[in-house]
Amino acid sequence: MATAKISFGEPNRTWEKYQLLQAPIFFNAAPTKYKAILRENKLVTITGRDYYLFPNEEALKIGDEAAKLAGLEPFEKINAYGMKKVGHALLNEQETQMRAMYILENRAAIDGEELNIGVNVFNSIDKSTAFGCSLFSYRYICGNGVIYGQEEIFTIRRIHSSGFQQIIEDLKAKILAVMERGIDILDAYNQMAQQELNEELAEKLKRSRLSKKVLPDYLKEEEAHLQDLTVWTTYNDITELIWHNRASDLKTKTHQFQVLHQVIPLEARQL
Repeated sequence: MATAKISFGEPNRTWEKYQLLQAPIFFNAAPTKYKAILRENKLVTITGRDYYLFPNEEALKIGDEAAKLAGLEPFEKINAYGMKKVGHALLNEQETQMRAMYILENRAAIDGEELNIGVNVFNSIDKSTAFGCSLFSYRYICGNGVIYGQEEIFTIRRIHSSGFQQIIEDLKAKILAVMERGIDILDAYNQMAQQELNEELAEKLKRSRLSKKVLPDYLKEEEAHLQDLTVWTTYNDITELIWHNRASDLKTKTHQFQVLHQVIPLEARQL
């Protein structure tokens, strides 16, 4: 029986300045519909040949320009637990996924606590996410962020077909539209601060797909003591445990926030 052989063809060097190559994959010398994404001669992922690779460095450039036009500032003071931080960008350990954080200068106050609403621009080189933006909030008293649902802006193929300047303008418009939904977040937060945590919601949180590691102790007890607890307090207790967990990476935190917002719905999760 003949030995099967997998090989790479001549790589596409479009993004070689970022040490990224795209090599077509051959099986027994015949072309396949797959290609390998390589960085520094190490495999990042296998994708279909129609996947358009867009470097995180290029996404960051566009995010910076668009956020500036939209009146947002890079947020470099954000704490990064279990994530790499380069300036205002949060990365996973492999540096294949990126979220660049931008905020408005003016802070809001919920139940006497200061927080900021902002936008994160995301991208990846491992096919885990497209190029887009979503809302996030940052609570200063405990230094934890919350990432909301993500909205893809467009397929990356448009980057070269329409030109970078048009993409910057498109992203600026999307950032402004997303920031308008930030008002809904603040309204939801204010409502949560007025609502007592009841047994029904507590049980939903306990039965949810959230790891027990990100549930406060009072929700781990067989009969939780919910007296004097508001939904806002519990929401912050959980988001703090998610954000501050050094054992979870950017992808895990994003997923856990999505699960939390399925139990405690916010308007912004419909992005």
